[in-house]
Amino acid sequence: MCALLHIDCGGNMTKEILIVDDSASCLELVKSLITSHFEFALKLTTCTNGVEAKQTLAQNSFDLVITDIVMPEMDGYELIRYIRSNQHVPIVALSAGNGKLDTELTLNVAQAIGANAVVSKLQLDTDLIKTVQPFLI
Repeated sequence: MCALLHIDCGGNMTKEILIVDDSASCLELVKSLITSHFEFALKLTTCTNGVEAKQTLAQNSFDLVITDIVMPEMDGYELIRYIRSNQHVPIVALSAGNGKLDTELTLNVAQAIGANAVVSKLQLDTDLIKTVQPFLI
């Protein structure tokens, strides 16, 4: 199920971000990092898998999509391909890999199929903000 969080910081510029991850703790961390570092109004929409995100993207436009790669129902690779076939929104892919693929390989594939940037979940605290900032300013 998708959720919406709107943070109004008094400015007239609102950035809309879609965050997709099946891990509730990762969704909360990404939301917390973004809301604590940007001083403009934000509209954050979260989804827990690619199917929900695809439906949300069909009905809304976003300034940025941040997506996990390894998810049930529809993984991040499929979501990136879907977005690239329909929209030009910037995409930041996240992954910690899985038991079969390492993080670097997972993220390299994401970038090869259309992600604008990638961040290892193991380095979210240090790398997320500097990675997404150019797409939001």
